[in-house]
Amino acid sequence: MAVSVLHWGAKADTVCCLASVATSQPPPDWLFVLDNGTGALAEAEVEAAAPGAVLLRAPENLGFAGGHNLVIRRALDAGATHVLLLNNDATLEPGCLAALLRESAAPRIAAVGAKVLAADHPGTLWQAWGRVTWRAALVERVGRGARDGPPFDAVREVEWVPGCAMLLAREALETVGRKHGGPMQWLTLSATIAASLPVEALRGWTRGDTGVARLLWQGYRDGLLGRTLPLRALGLR
Repeated sequence: MAVSVLHWGAKADTVCCLASVATSQPPPDWLFVLDNGTGALAEAEVEAAAPGAVLLRAPENLGFAGGHNLVIRRALDAGATHVLLLNNDATLEPGCLAALLRESAAPRIAAVGAKVLAADHPGTLWQAWGRVTWRAALVERVGRGARDGPPFDAVREVEWVPGCAMLLAREALETVGRKHGGPMQWLTLSATIAASLPVEALRGWTRGDTGVARLLWQGYRDGLLGRTLPLRALGLR
């Protein structure tokens, strides 16, 4: 099993993240850290936080998908049976990795997600699981802002797993790839775009702010046309 962490932002967050992975039980077979174009993360810092971790470097910010795809290929080439995608500002509870692996052992499990707690309020959920809504943002975070407790403790099948802590099975990666959708999904997405843009435009017009609708349109357009993420315009390069 391999863990993929992308470094971007505060170095202290990345160091804490790596330390939490290194002390997990069982420890991962591989821990890959990709410096996503910052050039600021040193091998000595990575080694001190997580002995044996492998530091990779990208010449520029490849974004979330681009960075993790690079690490996933490296992990699969190394022989990993699972790859955990982990945000660099997240830390693993001691038993988290073991629980994720235990659930992933069931037949036909492609992805397993962790319950995520808010960093500034550990007793409050950032998200318990995800639901696909096909509204403007397409998904919603179930349990957001709720107190952590029994209603959110059970293992369950869900529609969406957030990428901040997502364990992917090798078989699923090799079978599905990184892009997958049938005619029904594309039809539903098209209907969502056609319905949401006028609604958001109307909401913006009544508030005197049409920026949200414009950004939604640009995001839908760029995604459907396969355009490169405008990292420089977003301040990420």
